[in-house]
Amino acid sequence: MFSRNRVQIASKVARLKSENGAIMTQCTDGDRRLERSARTFFHSVCDGISEFDGAFVVIAHMLPSLPPYLEALERIGQVACVIPKPKSVDPEIERWTEGRVDVLRLGRDAFQEPIRIGGQLQRYIGDRRFIAMDIGGYFASCINDLCGLMTNQCVGAVEDTENGHQRYENEDLMVPCVSVARSRLKRTEDRRVGEAIVFSAEALLRPLGVTIPGRTALVVGYGKIGQSIARELHARRARVLVADRDPCQTVLAEADGFTPVEKSRGFEEASLVFCATGNHAIAGTEWDHIAPDTYVISATSADDELDLSYLAEYEQARWATSVTAYVRKKQRIFLVADGNAVNFVHNAEVRPSVYIVQAALLAGVDRLVTEPGLTPGIWSLDDDMEQRLAALYLASFRGIRPMRYLGRRRSA
Repeated sequence: MFSRNRVQIASKVARLKSENGAIMTQCTDGDRRLERSARTFFHSVCDGISEFDGAFVVIAHMLPSLPPYLEALERIGQVACVIPKPKSVDPEIERWTEGRVDVLRLGRDAFQEPIRIGGQLQRYIGDRRFIAMDIGGYFASCINDLCGLMTNQCVGAVEDTENGHQRYENEDLMVPCVSVARSRLKRTEDRRVGEAIVFSAEALLRPLGVTIPGRTALVVGYGKIGQSIARELHARRARVLVADRDPCQTVLAEADGFTPVEKSRGFEEASLVFCATGNHAIAGTEWDHIAPDTYVISATSADDELDLSYLAEYEQARWATSVTAYVRKKQRIFLVADGNAVNFVHNAEVRPSVYIVQAALLAGVDRLVTEPGLTPGIWSLDDDMEQRLAALYLASFRGIRPMRYLGRRRSA
């Protein structure tokens, strides 16, 4: 099967490489080296991934990390369509993607209508089996319905993020979902995402005369990204408060040297609020208790992180580039990047760390394909696979060759 499928897509991959070259001519030498290293990395990764004789439906950030990842998916199967996340679209990558695969534009709300989604997907998938390559749990609420509408076609899902992991966890799944959100490989990206969020926040606020040193910042949510944000804020000499609904995480924040607070107190004291829960860090009347002239910054999409419906009662005005003021009586709140992930204002990607997470997603496919007996529910990667991917990453991007793990292949 492996050889047959490679022959079927060989000409297409060659064409895609040619198109990639056209894009890369507009990049810096550093970008070109990174792209070459990424392709070497994914080539090695795919040598150890079993082929899938069905189709992939891919939720994706249309950013520069996407081309090598899509090429890798096509080495092990066929991409039926890409569904872009609307807040992270690079026009150059968008054009490139449209030239090679079908692009289906759907918002998260559309996934609340299983019949509509099923009908849309059927146009691209036909009667093939498929795997949902998810970012943020888009398919979580409808995947069971899709199993009923598209009988014996849905093999399962592979999920990237903690927010998505929780969404799948809340469902009584009929198929397996391999999540890399809590993988050791994901931690590298999460740490750098926090750095990127603080960098972008300060870059947007500096023109307003707002800098981080000396300010009090509240971090709502002390998961992996929240921890990274808190460390970066501390490094920039902010006073850091932390609020988390999980008391164990709150205790951890204190052990890490930050001040644990109830969220309501944090709202009163902070002039910067960083939201990193993935599940409505600020909702309803909580907006009224935020200190006047506070800047609210999100680590993920607004529909996940913030309940913005309550702000409809506020007067709204564009204050500066990517900063909106919401005013009611004596209250004024500044919302940065419309409540969406602030790092995407700068198309910020944490390459090459993102590539190792994408490789973990490919390994999730391998688990679904090679273990057809996986029961419905959440699954993770095995330690040996994580070690192998980390070793390949070090060899491709850092020139370090931990020979214990290189050269291994998983049998189909």
